[in-house]
Amino acid sequence: TMSDLHIPFEALRDQINSAIHVIVQIDRFADGARRISEIAAVASERREAFRLGTVARFDADPIGPDRRVTGRFEHFALPDGIARHLVLQGERVPAAFADGPAHTPERTAAP
Repeated sequence: TMSDLHIPFEALRDQINSAIHVIVQIDRFADGARRISEIAAVASERREAFRLGTVARFDADPIGPDRRVTGRFEHFALPDGIARHLVLQGERVPAAFADGPAHTPERTAAP
């Protein structure tokens, strides 16, 4: 958008919606280690506003006396579009994502 080309925002949004499937967020935790903190699937389709659906989130336990961060991943059901895409590619949906809570936390990104 900073170049001399004037591409409409809708065209850029469509390209992003069709090109990006998953976003992986990595954070530095209190013990100094970097870990995956969230995996989100782009749930929006071509002409929609950006929607992200959380498919896995790291839930950290309280820090113990050894100052190490421990925890576990909470899995959620995959958005329909992502699950359909996996099946069409001949992949099966892992049980952790198929049996996860039916309500996938979604959020809409501002343009």
